[in-house]
Amino acid sequence: MPGSHQFLEALAVVLCVAAVTTVVCQKLRQPVVLGYMLAGLIIGPHVPVPLVADPHIVHTLSELGVILLMFALGLEFSLRKLLRVGATAGVTAVVQCTAMVWLGFVTGRAFGWTTLESLYAGALVAISSTTIIAKAFEEQGITGGLKELVVGILIVEDLIAILLMAGLTTASSGTGLTVGVIVLALGKLLLFLAGVLVGGMLLVPRLIRLVVGLGRPETTVVASIGVCFAGALLAQQMGYSVALGAFLAGALVAESGEELQVERLILPLKDVLAAVFFVSVGMMIDPGLIRQHWVATLVFTLVVILGKILSVTAGAFLTGNGVRTSVQAGMSLAQIGEFSFIIAGLGLSLKATGPFLYPLAVAVSAMTTLTTPWLIRAAGPAAELLDRKLPRPLQTFAALYGTWLDAIRRAPPTPRLGVRRLMRLILLDAGMLAVISIGASLGMPVLLRARHGAAYVDVQRMPKEYQATFLLGRRSPSDDVDSEVELLVDPSKPARAAIEALLPRFKGVISQRPPAFSAVKIEGQRAYKLARKGRDVETSLREVEVYAIELGRYEYPEVELTIHCSGGTYVRSIGRDLAEQLGTAAVMAALVRTAIGPFRIEDAMNARSPDEARLREHLQSPLVAVPGMPLLELTSLQVHEVQHGGLIKVDHLPAELQGFASVPEGMLAGVDERGELITLLKVVRPGWLRPSPNFLQPA
Repeated sequence: MPGSHQFLEALAVVLCVAAVTTVVCQKLRQPVVLGYMLAGLIIGPHVPVPLVADPHIVHTLSELGVILLMFALGLEFSLRKLLRVGATAGVTAVVQCTAMVWLGFVTGRAFGWTTLESLYAGALVAISSTTIIAKAFEEQGITGGLKELVVGILIVEDLIAILLMAGLTTASSGTGLTVGVIVLALGKLLLFLAGVLVGGMLLVPRLIRLVVGLGRPETTVVASIGVCFAGALLAQQMGYSVALGAFLAGALVAESGEELQVERLILPLKDVLAAVFFVSVGMMIDPGLIRQHWVATLVFTLVVILGKILSVTAGAFLTGNGVRTSVQAGMSLAQIGEFSFIIAGLGLSLKATGPFLYPLAVAVSAMTTLTTPWLIRAAGPAAELLDRKLPRPLQTFAALYGTWLDAIRRAPPTPRLGVRRLMRLILLDAGMLAVISIGASLGMPVLLRARHGAAYVDVQRMPKEYQATFLLGRRSPSDDVDSEVELLVDPSKPARAAIEALLPRFKGVISQRPPAFSAVKIEGQRAYKLARKGRDVETSLREVEVYAIELGRYEYPEVELTIHCSGGTYVRSIGRDLAEQLGTAAVMAALVRTAIGPFRIEDAMNARSPDEARLREHLQSPLVAVPGMPLLELTSLQVHEVQHGGLIKVDHLPAELQGFASVPEGMLAGVDERGELITLLKVVRPGWLRPSPNFLQPA
């Protein structure tokens, strides 16, 4: 057993070297995780540097780091939040794990490995690293719905890993994998979860509230960490991972309502021990083994990154998340970690795999750990680019598919449907989505009336209504969670009455400064492009109008506002300025546009429609999208001319249109004899009008 001086020596070497490497990485604007792993490589046994720490001591300390990281993650996710994302995360995790096990198995067989070795390879590439993602999200300030989805997927993956290990153990013994083994393992797991959650809900929240009520921070931190380690120990004794037990302990503490105070108290200790964990990963990197198995390492690294991005994106999209969120989730989960070591070690101990698999798992984990911060950082721009570049039919399908799933979630309970009837409804919905998507690409008139450019040109200028969620006590360069979020030290927690008292100041015509990461132009360039290059961007004040602003749910740090405002209003700026007047800071975590002009989200039709007639009933006249635009009635000859893209000459405009049409950039709404909108007409020179190509009814 190592003596106290060896423990002190190992801890001193780890922290001192890690301090130097992380400072260098931060100066070079590299992820802090890279610095920790570089420190581990330097002090590890595989590099000839005269700074060596005892691997066993460092591994023991790293286990404590995993436990505290998972406990802190659990503090951010109460049981209610987990239940909210449970179904979505569960389906996504199953899709991802199934795809990755298959990919790993096929890749292993391609290298000539045995069937059992290939199964282990598939299992170890299937499970992402909760610890690595937790640290990367914390470093980059990722919060909100994306974090909830990703953490939900990770928790389900950890549960799947337990089932995989049970199945692999049975398969390795030579008795074969049976359904009974999987059912038994699943039953034990569910019994453990039920016992911990039911018993914990009765004890832990009350205990934490009692301890916090004493007003002694040291007592609070000791009691909280005691609950954390007790949960980890209980899970270990039952044969499960300490990470799962620590996460459940954190979620139970969060039910007390005192999670913010607990999180603040354990933060320094968590950061130190989490650093030790990443140093321990770096110590396992053996450059010689990587060089020996470099082909397999490179191939499996690519399998992990590409396979997880595609499978998670597909699974998240299928469960109703938008394209942007799905891509971000996929790029966030593209790595393997601690569970992969456990699975590879299991195969080695059972003599089911060769000695090459464990170092391969370590090498792939190290490579993907290094790429994770960059992938997470690039996820937002990549998702935005993909969403913007998708073909219009796919964009239409994605929007309608999301609306359909959202309608299913919000629908009230109905009497149980027969299986055949349920399948008919699902097939009908799928058929309607396909018809609508194909129609969007072929230009069906019934869809063109609601979709094309006239609506885009003028609807965007109409007043809008938003529901926005802000997180107090935080700031970021972009005023939202899409850039690095900084937590304020001991921020003020305003009362609801204080927020309501300030809202009238943000009503009416106000001056606001757009965020640095916005689309306003500075010196001919978009502000966000300059900000991404690291330039200091200061936008000019502009006047906007806020017609109404109301405070909804408020549970610190989350503030929900409903804002009805003019076009061009930056909701992020409203949240930022409101927080400043409250003596704190805020970032926007979520934004939903609920209305634009006369169009409201509750009036939108979902995809559960049996025929085109019902579609027509829900379509509004495109004239609604151009309120106040002067109307010009066209003759049948003029209608024919503009429908073929030709200019028309109007010698005698009505008196009310003459002044307007003389303006070079003037626009008129051309209607036929029935009053139906045919096109938008642009004045190219006095008396001559040209139809807009963005909106033109077909001949």
